[in-house]
Amino acid sequence: MQEVLETLEHLGVVPVVEIERADDAVPLGRALIAGGLPCAEITFRTAAAEEAIRRIASELPEIVLGAGTVLSVEQTEKAVDAGARYIGGNFGAPGETRTLSLRFRRPLLCPIEVQAHPFAVH
Repeated sequence: MQEVLETLEHLGVVPVVEIERADDAVPLGRALIAGGLPCAEITFRTAAAEEAIRRIASELPEIVLGAGTVLSVEQTEKAVDAGARYIGGNFGAPGETRTLSLRFRRPLLCPIEVQAHPFAVH
């Protein structure tokens, strides 16, 4: 997990993406790599999120891939099974999350928080 956090810190920015169609996931990932930004956080705001993560993780393993807007244990398990390397969101069951051996990154709310904690992890 430390490697994931160090990579994200080095890159300095993580694109948070809402994908409507899983078919768009790999082309998006390729574009991010070509642009020198091999990372993405796919939000669980659409039905395509799990499959989008699965496709990127399978075809572009060099991308540091996370899942965002994760609101339940079920979504966490889906994201991890699909290949997410970290979880972002206001997920409020720390006892359950620890059993998955993942780090959870809480969302940053304002520019002051971003400056103080570029990748707040707890």
